[in-house]
Amino acid sequence: MKRRDDLLIGPKEKAIAAVKAGKKEEALAHIEELGQIFRPLHDRYGNWIEYLLDMIAERVGEDAVEEALRGIGIEVYGPWLPLFKTTTSEELTRFFAMAHKVHNSTFHIEEDDEKFTLVIPYCGSGGRIQKEGKAKTTSKPYPWSFNQEGINYYCCHCPVHVELYKEYGCKRIEVQLDKQVDKDGKPIIASCKYIIYKGEPEAKK
Repeated sequence: MKRRDDLLIGPKEKAIAAVKAGKKEEALAHIEELGQIFRPLHDRYGNWIEYLLDMIAERVGEDAVEEALRGIGIEVYGPWLPLFKTTTSEELTRFFAMAHKVHNSTFHIEEDDEKFTLVIPYCGSGGRIQKEGKAKTTSKPYPWSFNQEGINYYCCHCPVHVELYKEYGCKRIEVQLDKQVDKDGKPIIASCKYIIYKGEPEAKK
C-alpha cells in the first residue's frame, strides 16, 4: 500500500512553500488560486440553501420559510448575537465587510457622521442566486421579505436576522434591498445596502 500525500498538496501549501523560497509571484498566483477553488463550493452551498427554502415554501407554506430562517439565525449564529449589542459600529462594519468578502461580493463602504454604509452592487450570495435565475420568490409582501413580493427566499434571511439583532439588543443595523432583476427576470445592476448607525454600543450607554 502506497500513501499518496502528494495529492494532499494544494494552493495553500504551495503558497507557503513559494513564500519560504522567496518566489513572490508564484506565491501570489497560488493565493489567487486558493480563492478561486473555494468559489464554486461556496456557490453550490448557496444553491443548496435556496433549494431547501424553495421546497419548504412549496411543501409547508411560505410562513415556514420565516420560521426556518429564524431557526437558522438562532442555531447557527446564536453565540454571536449577544455580542452585537456590545460591539462598536466600526467593528460591526468590519464584520459585515468580511462576510461579503467571503461571499465574493463587489462592494464599497461609505462613512458619514451618522453611519457606515456597505453599498453592494453585486452580492455573491442571494444576489447571485437571483441573477442566475435559480431562486423562487415570495408570492406576496411579508415583514420578513422587506415588505415586498418577488423576493427570493435566501435574501429574506437579512430582515429576519436584523430583527434578531434587535431582540438581542442591537438596534443599529438596517438592511435595504434592491431587486437584482427587472420585471422580466433579467439581471440588472442594483445595490443592496447594509447600514450600521454610529453611537456607543447599547450596553455601554
